[in-house]
Amino acid sequence: TGEVQKEDEFRQIMIKNGGMNKLVQYFFDDEIDSSCKDIVAIAICSINAAVQIPDEFRGAVISHLKKIKEDSDILQLIGKSLAGLAENIEKEELPMSDHPFVDDDACVGCQTCANSCPNTDVLWEFNSDGKAVFRIANKDECIHCQTCMNSCPAGAITFKVY
Repeated sequence: TGEVQKEDEFRQIMIKNGGMNKLVQYFFDDEIDSSCKDIVAIAICSINAAVQIPDEFRGAVISHLKKIKEDSDILQLIGKSLAGLAENIEKEELPMSDHPFVDDDACVGCQTCANSCPNTDVLWEFNSDGKAVFRIANKDECIHCQTCMNSCPAGAITFKVY
């Protein structure tokens, strides 16, 4: 699609003009504050679409993203989502479904996933036992960011097909 082309073009421009190298230098600079490194790591992953992070610093970036402090709220969710995407690529385990699956037995109905999802087409339904069940109104609009999965306190959401 046009969006994918634009993202790849931006990535190529960042590599060509030295912007990506500058971000990597900031990331590995010991004098840079940890909270700044959080943002730099997210930028590196975002520009590289999380899946094209060069091998020479992939591990360090993933490790840093996983350590983003929980009090960072949205930064933590973004970081864990990008780290999850990058790790899945590294293991050649891409998310296999076109939408999240919810384990109805594990779901506690807290709606944390719905509140954290950037997709406005998230709906809630209730099963016959009165438990909340996560549903997406338009599965084609799921952006596979895995924010819902990473925010779920019960671990009830997955993108894998079993």
